[in-house]
Amino acid sequence: MSAVRRPWSDLEDGWSGDETWAEFGDVVRDASSTLHQFEETAYGSDFWKEVVKLGWHSAYVDEKFGGLGLDGAAMAEIVDPLGVAGSSHAYLPTAFEAVSLLNSLPSERADVLQTAIADGDMRLQVAVAERADEPFPIVPATRIERETSGWRLTGRKTLVPYAEAADGFLVSASDNDGSCALVFVGAGTEGLSIIARDSAGLPLYDVVLDNVSVPDSGFIGVGTAVSTGLESTLDLAVALDAVALVAIGSEALALTLTYARERIVFDRPLEALQAVQHHCANAYLRINQMRVLTRDALDTGRDVVERASAASMAKVKAGEGIIEVMRYAHRVHGGIGFYDDYPLAELTRRAVAVQGLHGSVDWHRGRLQSLLTDPANSLERGVLRVAVSSDGRAPGM
Repeated sequence: MSAVRRPWSDLEDGWSGDETWAEFGDVVRDASSTLHQFEETAYGSDFWKEVVKLGWHSAYVDEKFGGLGLDGAAMAEIVDPLGVAGSSHAYLPTAFEAVSLLNSLPSERADVLQTAIADGDMRLQVAVAERADEPFPIVPATRIERETSGWRLTGRKTLVPYAEAADGFLVSASDNDGSCALVFVGAGTEGLSIIARDSAGLPLYDVVLDNVSVPDSGFIGVGTAVSTGLESTLDLAVALDAVALVAIGSEALALTLTYARERIVFDRPLEALQAVQHHCANAYLRINQMRVLTRDALDTGRDVVERASAASMAKVKAGEGIIEVMRYAHRVHGGIGFYDDYPLAELTRRAVAVQGLHGSVDWHRGRLQSLLTDPANSLERGVLRVAVSSDGRAPGM
């Protein structure tokens, strides 16, 4: 069995794809415990070395490039325990988002990058967002222009997690015809700078591109293929965000139940109070509602409108639900839940950070409205997007 398949070697004959999801999940959860010690330096060299050692870096990479070629449902089993540890978004940009984009744009350069990811030699970040409430623009403000030899790239991308540890970036930009292009820019390229954002729960950065020179070998694709590739990647990335939120909510509820059982108030445990029981029951119901829609969004065997609708529905439910779950948890804990070094406070920061990735709840609510009321027009535009006003809502909402 190759090193890439090491995390599944605990199964009797390795992972063949025929085992139950329960078996697969058990193996992943056991292996994920080794990553918790690297939580403080997530996506740093130690974290990524351990990810490569486990073989998770190439889970979504096609087998022809040396990966495992697993699907979104299998990725969810990895994201679940990493979401609790706060490391899911140190893992997803390279292991899933970059790979998904490269899969949708087959080219010699894309194949080289996928092979490098499978070998554990490349940590790629996707830099496409230009506004905090929108996952990526239809027509990026970032510009790319042809030069005598190569291309010239100018613009600014935002909400790029762990950008300081990346080996390179996949950047979207508009060409002179207004088409969306995708290029590879290596870390350390002249004119590229990384600026830390003031964010809690997840290290986020802006990537500034000041007349960055991109060789022809760095040009990956342009046109509808890039737009639809970004859209399909967004849909599954949003579903995996929801998986992480379900994991965070489940951990917060478990923490709350333990606290309510152990905290003694007037000679009886806090869990004996009916109001506390109601809070915990409501949190449990919200988590299960989130889980149902999240699993539905991971089903990729459907047309593009159904896929996009399921993804945005999962994001809306998970994004709203996690706030309610954390509110119930804090009501039970009281003041101790807000201590910086208390686990619930850290879970809350993670929840808020993940909730804001790949489009706000309002943006996805507007997208869902467009898809449900006018799916034909959404398809005619080539990409399933909606016009969003400055407050993040779709027109008419």
